[in-house]
Amino acid sequence: AMEERAARQAEFDKARRVRAAEKLDEQPHIAEMTLIEQTISFCKSLVQTKDLEAKEEKKDIAHNNPEGTQVLAKKEDREEFYFVPTAKKKGKSKNKGAK
Repeated sequence: AMEERAARQAEFDKARRVRAAEKLDEQPHIAEMTLIEQTISFCKSLVQTKDLEAKEEKKDIAHNNPEGTQVLAKKEDREEFYFVPTAKKKGKSKNKGAK
């Protein structure tokens, strides 16, 4: 009976050591790490697309226009002018029809 118990104990110890070794192989916080990696790759992809769009906009166009003509700029490229109103609005008269 003692020999059987010792054999079972040895098997149990071996199984426990195998489980401990597998636990060491597992990395803690795997879900958080993958989420962070995905977020970083997403942000990098956003930054890369902005750079490519900026490079595409910088194309020079050769205009072969006749003499005396002018090329109009795109609406996005134009400067915006804000006009300051000079005349003040007239306020409502307080005593309307009161005599």
